[in-house]
Amino acid sequence: MELQSFLGFVNYVRRFLPNMARVTAPLTDLFRKGTGYRWGEKEQAAFSVLKTFLCSIPVLHNADTHRPFKVITDASDIVIEVVLLQDIGEGLQPIAYESQKLHPLKRNYPIHDKEMLAIMHAFNVWWCYLTGASVTVRTDHQSLQYIRAQPLLNPRQIW
Repeated sequence: MELQSFLGFVNYVRRFLPNMARVTAPLTDLFRKGTGYRWGEKEQAAFSVLKTFLCSIPVLHNADTHRPFKVITDASDIVIEVVLLQDIGEGLQPIAYESQKLHPLKRNYPIHDKEMLAIMHAFNVWWCYLTGASVTVRTDHQSLQYIRAQPLLNPRQIW
């Protein structure tokens, strides 16, 4: 019960901290059906990283809607992560972080679909900033080139 409360707090502040879905994955896996609650080294390491993150001061900046935005995405086997950045005169500075642990069905997606899912997630979460703004998206484009070469797209790839 205490771990669930702790993870609830972490979820509340997750947009201020990078890579939260990846870091919390070993802890959230403890609550899956059919798995026993076993606290091991990787769970302790994830808990320690979370404590360190929570004790550090995140430096996020306010968005300036008159400047262009940059979205950086990353997709892996278990999570998608996106960062919203903006050049505010001191180089690129983070505006917000977002990460999401993938549902088991989405983990079976090919990597190019996961990369596109990360881009779509960024635009869904930050639509209020990105609508009508100049946006550059940086992602692993090598896997996305497959979509352009594909003769027929499946419904998931049409957005």
